[in-house]
Amino acid sequence: ISFNIFQPKDMLCTIEGIQNFIRNMEQTDLSKEQQQCKGIATYNVLIDLMFHTPNGDFPGEIMMEGYCYPESDTRVTVIFTGGELRKRKSAMQDCDISKLWEQTFANAYKKADMERGYVEQLMQYVMKSVLKLEMPTDDNPRYEMKRVMK
Repeated sequence: ISFNIFQPKDMLCTIEGIQNFIRNMEQTDLSKEQQQCKGIATYNVLIDLMFHTPNGDFPGEIMMEGYCYPESDTRVTVIFTGGELRKRKSAMQDCDISKLWEQTFANAYKKADMERGYVEQLMQYVMKSVLKLEMPTDDNPRYEMKRVMK
């Protein structure tokens, strides 16, 4: 579900729920490209996850941000523009979950960069180049796509 954007990529998790948030967008909030689309709306997806580690299970979520517009009477185009992997709000104040989160995700991107093979490096370069993708880092959990796929 994350196209190897988030690290560590080999972690076991289960999906506990998916919510779609669709809201009409105001014309004043749109980019020039988006203004060409009639009936445009936000299309954000929240995926509730449970991470499973040897030290215990803990909750998290992926928020994917995007927009959608009708392409025809029977088809809608969805364009994702960014997102992030984060703790669930319900777990923010739990010290045990915070420890597990830190143990699991501390320096995960730095470790992945050091362990990445040639094929993975090439694939990441292509994704960064073609989509103008800004990958998450240990300091910033967000990713953003500056060029959208249609």
